[in-house]
Amino acid sequence: MEKFSNDTADLFSSTYTKRMELIVQVVQKLSQARDIQTIMRIVRTAARDLTGADGATFILKDGDMCYYAEEDAISPLWKNRKFPMEACISGWVMQNGQSVVIDDIYQDKRIPADVYRPTFVHSLAMVPIRRSSPIGAIGNYWASNYSASQEEINLLQALADTTCVAMENVGVYQNLEEMVKKRTRELHQEIEKNRMLMRELQHRVKNNLTMVSSFIGLAEPKIIDKKAQTTLKETRHRIETVSEIYKILHQRGDINRLELGSYIKQLALSIIQSFGGEESGIHLITDVITVKSDIQTAVIAGLITNELLTNAVKHAFPDQKEGTIELNLQQSKEGALMLTIADTGTGIPQEISKDNSDGLTLVNLLSEQLGGTVTIDSAHGTRIIVTFHSKVTPD
Repeated sequence: MEKFSNDTADLFSSTYTKRMELIVQVVQKLSQARDIQTIMRIVRTAARDLTGADGATFILKDGDMCYYAEEDAISPLWKNRKFPMEACISGWVMQNGQSVVIDDIYQDKRIPADVYRPTFVHSLAMVPIRRSSPIGAIGNYWASNYSASQEEINLLQALADTTCVAMENVGVYQNLEEMVKKRTRELHQEIEKNRMLMRELQHRVKNNLTMVSSFIGLAEPKIIDKKAQTTLKETRHRIETVSEIYKILHQRGDINRLELGSYIKQLALSIIQSFGGEESGIHLITDVITVKSDIQTAVIAGLITNELLTNAVKHAFPDQKEGTIELNLQQSKEGALMLTIADTGTGIPQEISKDNSDGLTLVNLLSEQLGGTVTIDSAHGTRIIVTFHSKVTPD
């Protein structure tokens, strides 16, 4: 007799431990659930496992109806069906906020026998999800006569209470998620609006620069003084250098960046063309990398290119009919950009330096805005390298 009692105690202890472990696992899973469907699938299985039932249902309160939303059973019960609150035991549980244990469903007047008769159910136990103002219920069913113990009811109620918290958390999570989505949509709309405004602004800047350049172009032939005429022409080239950037930005729809290599190459071709192109005897060779640049860097790099190329065309070949100008844009291992313009001309006279030449002085000032340096080599023709760092993103 004593051995029998010890075996029973050990069995009870083992069963209790397994149930506690299951509850812990369920709580962990429910804490990670992000939608009601996941919660119902977790709970329907856990409810059945906790009590060794033949079936379990997850019922939601839907107005004055009981909606059997999920089930896990040995044969079909009432999934996706609705019953009036007054006509089923789940309605009674939710209306009263109390658990119920029924050993024989056919002996309880609260049970709609005709609804249960096609099923395997003989006994049941049911608990409310939230005892104050219930929002649903969890039902367990047995095919043979079974009386759920108080411990099992307590376990089911603990599961129901945890389920209630999980459902409330899902509601909060979904509300927060919707708020984030709404704010994200608003931010995207604001960004798009700002992009449109910026594109319109860039378009107007381009048009205004083009207009100024056109006015200068009309005035050039009327200027008799050659030096003044040259100054106007150089000024027009500088304006067109900046204008071209805004033209490219508007055409490509990128308001923040442009491809620096192709822009400088296009700019160089335009400058050579303005001085007569290949017919002038000047041959242009380009070798540029593909690299994205912010607008500020592109504007300054474009102005530097304009100054160096213009100076080369005007001064490198005074007594020669033909010459070559090379334009290179490369990137060092350290990430610095190196803009090089070299010619096969006569080289810069010793009495001229980057400090007393107007063009080179401007190049020096522009490179300083980029935190860069200017290197000049006049041993064989002229080679000027402008090294600078920029906010660039290689393709």
